[in-house]
Amino acid sequence: MASKIIPTLAGFPEKIGGEKTPNVILSENATLDSKKSDERCEGNEEDEVDDSDDDIQYLWKEVGSPFIGQLDSRIASRLENAPVIADFEEHQVHWQNFFSSLSEELQETNEASQQLTTPPLPELDIELLDIRDGKSCPCCLDGDRPSEGRIFTLQEESGITRSVFIKLLGDILYAEFDLQKYKPFRDIYEERLVIKGFNWMMGSYGEIWGETRTKFPRLYVYCTGKPVAAY
Repeated sequence: MASKIIPTLAGFPEKIGGEKTPNVILSENATLDSKKSDERCEGNEEDEVDDSDDDIQYLWKEVGSPFIGQLDSRIASRLENAPVIADFEEHQVHWQNFFSSLSEELQETNEASQQLTTPPLPELDIELLDIRDGKSCPCCLDGDRPSEGRIFTLQEESGITRSVFIKLLGDILYAEFDLQKYKPFRDIYEERLVIKGFNWMMGSYGEIWGETRTKFPRLYVYCTGKPVAAY
C-alpha cells in the first residue's frame, strides 16, 4: 500500500526514541459512509450496545482516553498563553516545537512506548472537524460531509503508541512549511490551524469505535484557524 509521510508534530509525554517511523497515509480521496451509526452515544460517554464477540475490541477508556485528555489540556494551556502568530511558517515552527517538547517529556517519563489501546491498535483514522460546528456526538455528523483534506489514517503494524500518535498528529498539521502544499482543511481554513479539542465514540466495554462499529477506530479533532475569504 502506498503511503505518504506528512509533517511531524512532536507530542506530549513521549518521544519517538528508536521506534521505526510508521506510515502516515493522507486520504485525499477518502470517502465516508453515508450511513450513520444507528446506536446512540454521547461523545466520550459509554454506549450501551454490546459489540459482537467476533470483532476485535480496542479498549480505550482506561488507556487512550486519559492520555488524550492530558494532551487536550496541554494544548489548551499553550493556546491560552501563546501569542497569535500571523506568519504561516512561524506558526508551523512554533507548534512543531511544542509537540516536540511533549514528545521529549514522554521519553523522559518512559511513557513513549505505551500503547493507545489494548490490544495494540495498528490503524487509526483522524478526522478534522470545524470547531464552529460545535462538539456534538460524532454519531450525529452529516454522512455527506466533505472528506478531502480532513481524513488521515495513521498506521503502525506493531501498534500506535503515545509517541507515534504525537509525532504523526504533528506531521499532519505542522510539518509542511510551504503554504501552497498545505492540505488540511483548505476549503474552510486557509492556514494556521490549531487544535481545539478531541472526541470519539466508545462502546459499553470501553472500546473505541470507528465511524461505524465495523470500521477501524476514529479520533475526531476539532480545529480552528484563519478562515478563507468566503467565511
